[in-house]
Amino acid sequence: MILYHGSYMEIKKPDITFSRDNVDFGKGFYVTPIYEQAKKWAARFKRKKGASIVTTYELEDSILDSNIYIKKLNLICSFVLRIRKL
Repeated sequence: MILYHGSYMEIKKPDITFSRDNVDFGKGFYVTPIYEQAKKWAARFKRKKGASIVTTYELEDSILDSNIYIKKLNLICSFVLRIRKL
């Protein structure tokens, strides 16, 4: 499985202790299987921090069966994006 993370810097080893509390679904490390979405997230950082990058992660599908807490968001993401535009 390929996942992407948009930011102002490359994140080689995700660490949620650096995560903000005031994000849509709480503290965490947000990734998406959609490259264009990560690119949009990164663009938001470019305006604030002057730089943007999309980091790519390749994970084994078996990680979904591990003890790592993963919140999968499917339909709700498009809903949240529409509300933000209002």
